[in-house]
Amino acid sequence: MAKKAGIVGVDQFEKDVLEWASMADEVVSLAPKTITPSVTQSARRGQGPDGVPYPKWSEAYEKRKANASGRSGDFLWGLKKKSRLTRLGQTGHMLDLRNFTWEKLSEEAVQLVWVGSGRSEIYGPVHNEGLGKMPKREWMHLLHPSTLRLIDTMLAKIGGDKTDEFNAKQGR
Repeated sequence: MAKKAGIVGVDQFEKDVLEWASMADEVVSLAPKTITPSVTQSARRGQGPDGVPYPKWSEAYEKRKANASGRSGDFLWGLKKKSRLTRLGQTGHMLDLRNFTWEKLSEEAVQLVWVGSGRSEIYGPVHNEGLGKMPKREWMHLLHPSTLRLIDTMLAKIGGDKTDEFNAKQGR
């Protein structure tokens, strides 16, 4: 049987390169602390992708909202007056940080998942997709400029850390 010609260590090098290129585990670990709050903050500011403001409420709906909640100007259903829990992002509302999770789809892909319950389970998609008479207020997105900057920073940090590990492993 003939011996295969080749460079010793190439297989391990390929594995090391593929391991270096995979950032999914790190993103799933870091994104909830950095990216998810940015998603909810842009929604609370009434800004969709690219920082574009949400459409205004109809006058009739604005009046109903103001009468029901004692205030107006909320961009999404259920935003409450500031409280200690609101500042912590824990309101029981659809933008509660506990309603968001990151899932690893593959070594190269992750996704942000929102799971609402109660009334937010209904209102979340209605706002995001613009269903019925509701104009589209896309709050579940990663395309706000501040969120994109955070994603770039996070990926650069992960890549830099992984590059250092890779170089050390390769004896550089």
